[in-house]
Amino acid sequence: MDSKAATRLKLQLLILRTQSGSESGFKELFNSFKGLTFKYLSSLLNEADAQDIQQLVWLKVYQQISNLSSPFGFTRWLMQITHRAAVDHLNKSKKVTLVNDIELESNESLFDDETGIEVPHDFEQLHIAMNKLSFEHKEVLLLFYWQEFSCVEIAQVLSCSPGTVKSRLFNARQQLQRTKTIRSL
Repeated sequence: MDSKAATRLKLQLLILRTQSGSESGFKELFNSFKGLTFKYLSSLLNEADAQDIQQLVWLKVYQQISNLSSPFGFTRWLMQITHRAAVDHLNKSKKVTLVNDIELESNESLFDDETGIEVPHDFEQLHIAMNKLSFEHKEVLLLFYWQEFSCVEIAQVLSCSPGTVKSRLFNARQQLQRTKTIRSL
């Protein structure tokens, strides 16, 4: 058994333990995935709102994890809850901003070679360009490039078709290419 399969099996067992009511299992699950949910939320919201929404997300996970039919879909299910909580908050506050700096290692690339888009050396430029995108375009970029979800997985998180996800990705890339702040495009 390779390490990836072992990790998946460990996660499935942890989810089953949590579904059976284990508080220590939930705490371990929370500690394993809180970074994922917070990174997504803080990319769309200011830090204080992201912390508040994260609490709501994990409360909902705690309340509804027994309804999760398959441990295989946990990450997608978690991101659906996170996405819906962020959208609900944004609908209430009517503000959409990308507020935190993008945290990438110097040798890490946000966009892959297939897109032809390079990350500028100045992440502030990328931050400015991302702020000019609509919420729908920001979220597909975040899920696709940062969370490394497939188009099908993103479609499930956003409750839309894979074609819609592909269209949003294409349009977001086009908008980034047209943005004057990203000169390398």
